[in-house]
Amino acid sequence: MWIVILLMLIIVLSAVIILTGGGKKWREFYVNGADAGFSVSEMRLLKKAAEQAGLENPTSIFFSIDKLDYSISVLSQIVEDNGMEYTPEESELLKKLYEYRKHIEFNKPRYKSGIKHTLELKENQPVKIALGKSGLFHSEILEVDEDYLTISYPSGNTLPQGVTWRGQNLRVYFQKTNDASYYFESKVKDDYYDRSFKLLHISHSGSILRSQRRKSVRTKAEFPVTVFILQDLSQVDNLVIAEGGFRGEMMDVSEDGASLIIGGHGKDGLLMKIQFQMQNSIIVVCGVIRYFEYQEDVDRSILHLQFMQPDEETRNKILSYVYDVHRTERTPLEEEEDVLPIEEYLGEDPDEAELIEMMEEGIGEEELEERSEN
Repeated sequence: MWIVILLMLIIVLSAVIILTGGGKKWREFYVNGADAGFSVSEMRLLKKAAEQAGLENPTSIFFSIDKLDYSISVLSQIVEDNGMEYTPEESELLKKLYEYRKHIEFNKPRYKSGIKHTLELKENQPVKIALGKSGLFHSEILEVDEDYLTISYPSGNTLPQGVTWRGQNLRVYFQKTNDASYYFESKVKDDYYDRSFKLLHISHSGSILRSQRRKSVRTKAEFPVTVFILQDLSQVDNLVIAEGGFRGEMMDVSEDGASLIIGGHGKDGLLMKIQFQMQNSIIVVCGVIRYFEYQEDVDRSILHLQFMQPDEETRNKILSYVYDVHRTERTPLEEEEDVLPIEEYLGEDPDEAELIEMMEEGIGEEELEERSEN
């Protein structure tokens, strides 16, 4: 059966190459395109983009981020510069190209190499701490000493009466930008509660679990946004609102969501619409606050917003910004290396993996207590 399918594929590709006047470079192009999962019709559009981009080696689209980005840029500009709408075929090709682009991106070393010891941590790294049934606490690494970590006094929750931090066993979680989520266990060595600047000394760990759960590439995005609170799903749309709303500041964005700063206290599960200028377009997306981090000292919140399926045009514009496909300066693809999946790091104990997922999702204190009891 597979032999018949392979022969049919070879016949189809051979016919396409003959009809398109292809030589050796185009034979390689179509063979590699088929290996990458592109259909014959998609490869024809991709061939057009490669020709418009003037690529000497069109097959490099499948191996080089630089060439792939440039081809995506050319393909999108062919349509947008002529004021046309994407055909279903063009939209599907762009979608597949961005998925292929994401696959290559997640093979970069920075997404694969990880922290092996807490000695590698840096100052000002935010952390979340789980302590028994007391819920989640927020802290920050202040200093990395060879014998211990100095962290700010945990906040955001209250210890039970009569309980102190000294000697407590901690479960510590943190995220590294453009990397992954991490978890390690530690113990409080000293509790400097009586100082003018309260802090803890906690032990180092050489056993750090790494979880690459991210499904989309996120990039820094510092520009103003206008936020509108929605009452229910009937108000969800992608229409621009000319008046009202309140101001926020974007921190980062991906095809699936964004982080932004607003004044005041956030609220989990809140439905909202945000609109902002991205490159030459006004982007309008709706989403739900997955979780938030309230900074009491400055009375502001960092909202983590999950988008509600933006349309293809909006998604493509966001992705073009995320990958910066229209850039003028090009950098070569970084060398790739293998990484073990999170299950390999966790072994057979599912509890720690569950803790990472629980903390990343910003689970509530009551449910934390319930899971701790179980």
